[in-house]
Order: sequence, then structure tokens, then C-alpha cells
Amino acid sequence: MVQGRREAEAKRVADEIVATGGKAAIAVGDLATDAGAEAVVEATLSAISGIDILVNNAGIAPVGDWFQTNADTWMEIYNLNVAGLIRLINRFAPTMKEQGWGASFPLPVVKPANPRSFKVLTRHQKLLW
Repeated sequence: MVQGRREAEAKRVADEIVATGGKAAIAVGDLATDAGAEAVVEATLSAISGIDILVNNAGIAPVGDWFQTNADTWMEIYNLNVAGLIRLINRFAPTMKEQGWGASFPLPVVKPANPRSFKVLTRHQKLLW
């Protein structure tokens, strides 16, 4: 599955995968919203019979440095990078649990300021199943 906020870009990536002999389908949705995450989950589960592995590498980074980035921008970043990850895990975890198998691998798009916070989130995911 190739997920993206923009259908044309997701389709381009999926087409490249298919052109090299692979299989791919797309799921379009903005992970910064509940509706977008739900659309991604529905498209995924409609295209394939289940989900074994969720690799989540959606994310954005601030354009400026800490002193140039305001609180609203940080909330936008948090909403996609952290809450978007949680939105997908919460929606895919029941299917994985029902299957008796599943794993989630969050891949930060940017290096976390505090690597310990990433370890805590990863440890929490392992506890889900």
C-alpha cells in the first residue's frame, strides 16, 4: 500500500512499483485528521485482506529553527507526526490483534530531539499485542 495526502503523487509511486514487477495499491488521506486516517484504513483493508506490518514514516519538520517556529506550527507538526501515527495504530491494531499477528514500525522523518521519547512510544506499541 502506498499512502499519501495527494492522489497523483501516491499513484505515481504505486505505478513505479508496478513497473518494476511489484504490486501496489494506493490509500489517500491526510493523517493529520481522523477522517483522513479512517479513509486510509478503509482503502487499505478493502485492497488487501489484512495488515501484517504498518510502516509509518509520514511527517513534516519545521522550516526554521526553534526561535523562528511558533506554537501553532509546532502543534501542526505534532498533530501529523505523533497523532497521525497514533491514529493509524489505533485503527489497525484491532485487525492485527484479530489476525494474531501484527507489527508497527514508526520511522521518524526527522531525528527526534529526544530519542528517549521515541523509545517510549515504541515500547508502548509492543505492549498493544
